[in-house]
Amino acid sequence: MIIFRGWGSLVFFVPFFWIFALIGISIGMNYHETDPAALDVMMYRGGALALALSAFTLWPICNYRARVAPGVDTFSFIPMRYWTWVALAGAIGLLGWSFFAT
Repeated sequence: MIIFRGWGSLVFFVPFFWIFALIGISIGMNYHETDPAALDVMMYRGGALALALSAFTLWPICNYRARVAPGVDTFSFIPMRYWTWVALAGAIGLLGWSFFAT
């Protein structure tokens, strides 16, 4: 169950926007990978890029909302300002994991 308050729904929708945008870019470039190991690495790094872009997209939104309506925006009962760092940590984790993917 997804529970949000204020602009907290952006925490859910912004990462999906970046994931679909990157998928659209790779389809538009006609990119395909035949090696399964290289495909895994590409998927992990694409996910890391999507989460990093999500974090950098959410950061100015969180700063703006902290000035306008402090403490109003939550996603799953967690304030929106913490989700930026969760997305960035996920991006770093996926990027690190991509080096160990086989």
